[in-house]
Amino acid sequence: MAAAEEAVENTYLSQEVWSRLPDDPVEKVMLKLPLFSLLRARSVCKGWDKAIQSKYFMDAYSETCKQEPWLLLFPHIDGNKGLAYDPSIKRWLHISFSFLPFESRVVATSDGLLCMVPKSSHHKQWVVCNPISRTYASFSCPPGLFKLFFLAVGLFFEKDSINDGITSFKVVMAGSELVAEDSEQFNLVTEVYDSSLGYWVKGGNMLLDVPLSSWKATCNGMMFCITGSRPYRVLGYNVKGRVWFEVQAKMPANLILLRLVDHNGVLLMVGGLGDDDVINKIGMWTLNPTFSQWVEFGWMPSGVCHDFLQTQSRQFVCIGHSNFLYFSNKRCHGVLMHNILSKSWFWIPVNPFFINIHYYMLKGFHFQPKLYSILNESQYRE
Repeated sequence: MAAAEEAVENTYLSQEVWSRLPDDPVEKVMLKLPLFSLLRARSVCKGWDKAIQSKYFMDAYSETCKQEPWLLLFPHIDGNKGLAYDPSIKRWLHISFSFLPFESRVVATSDGLLCMVPKSSHHKQWVVCNPISRTYASFSCPPGLFKLFFLAVGLFFEKDSINDGITSFKVVMAGSELVAEDSEQFNLVTEVYDSSLGYWVKGGNMLLDVPLSSWKATCNGMMFCITGSRPYRVLGYNVKGRVWFEVQAKMPANLILLRLVDHNGVLLMVGGLGDDDVINKIGMWTLNPTFSQWVEFGWMPSGVCHDFLQTQSRQFVCIGHSNFLYFSNKRCHGVLMHNILSKSWFWIPVNPFFINIHYYMLKGFHFQPKLYSILNESQYRE
């Protein structure tokens, strides 16, 4: 009996000791946690939440924890909720956007932050936010937004060379506008928001025979876009110079569909090849440093490609960043993942929230989660 009472007493003593543990050892343990566990730890108590969101902790965690990019989708009717697939733990995570002042949808991602636009035309603000640290900065909508269609939006940052923090950001918005009602030409209109200036500026135009597609990739300070119909053309926008240019590299033969991805600072093209408008194989090419040639990078294995396409297919979606690519098409009820580094292909588990995952992939994004992606103290909102 005495032994049992002593055991109970030791249990209470143990809990008391843990509750009075100094902050420093707790922080050291937290710095070793994966991001998923850290997000759960944040909800344990206000003290932990405050400690995790402190600038000191966020800076330290960013140095010690390197997170693989997530696949971010929005299957919920509630626009304040999203689902993200974390390949490092092979799980779907719930992401909340309830900290934002209004329901928004993602239009661009970069360096741990998302650029989002309001779902309702009543709101005249865009936001750049970090859903991990639950902070955001808001700014005005671009002028002439509703005259354009097939918008392509890119997000870019200026970094502090000392602590790698983000000091300012730029949002590039490009869209097509008919030159005249009886014309078959389109004017590629560009607006650039610079947070260091606090307003939008004209970003340079370009005349096109077809409208711009909304599929794009940002890479090394440039936004690369695709024209909306075949024969496809890849266009690049130099953010610093505010000028458009056409990539002159010859496209692969029999290209039916293509997507662009930033592969560790190199532009990667994922393309579907075939005959009679039917894709029968999927390949990858990288753009050389002089933008003069697409270099063969790899192919989806024939057996995997057969299972993925299943029947005659004309469309697929590819979302990716760094070393991870995610594929879907409307005839396939799953998501195929490719790890470029390990050269592996496998199917990821589908969350039960997805009725038609291909539909959500069409509106999906890659997301490089970071606990701390500071903009500027004066731009920060909580």
